[in-house]
Amino acid sequence: MPEQNEVEVVTLEEVTKKKSKLPLIITAIAVLGLGGGGAFFFFNQGTAAKAKKKKVAKPTDDESAPDEAAADEAPAAGVSAVISLEPFIANLADSAESRYIRITLSLGINAENKDEGKEVAKDVVVISKLRDAILAVLISKNSGELLSEEGKKTLRQQLLEAVRARVKKPRISEVYITDLVIQM
Repeated sequence: MPEQNEVEVVTLEEVTKKKSKLPLIITAIAVLGLGGGGAFFFFNQGTAAKAKKKKVAKPTDDESAPDEAAADEAPAAGVSAVISLEPFIANLADSAESRYIRITLSLGINAENKDEGKEVAKDVVVISKLRDAILAVLISKNSGELLSEEGKKTLRQQLLEAVRARVKKPRISEVYITDLVIQM
């Protein structure tokens, strides 16, 4: 029969093993989450306030001329949405040497509403037709035609005509060249 005065001896290692680290982990996650959320709110509130001030600011009599930077950011007349296309890489029609073009385009469209632009960007059939029409124009060009500013302007116009002929709705009103590299 065991004695009532017996004491169980427990080492320090056994005590520390029995304690759970779960409360410490939960506390650390909560602190990090709250800190991150607070930082997000703080930085977002600052940019929102700046944007609000920009909208509210009205030009004085001395500042009646429009801001050039704002004019550059504004979409072209009639453009209500922009579709960004994946980059194109195509062989050019140079006969002397093999040359290629890498070009990234965005298309300005006249959409009846903002959601129509998003729907078109997700429509695989429309995007495929647009890419096909664009590639047909690109592979007909040679590098000499595309190097001048006038050549790029002509390319933009030919691309616009090709995509309009291929896709009737929505109406495409602009072609923006956002990246252009010609291998020489």
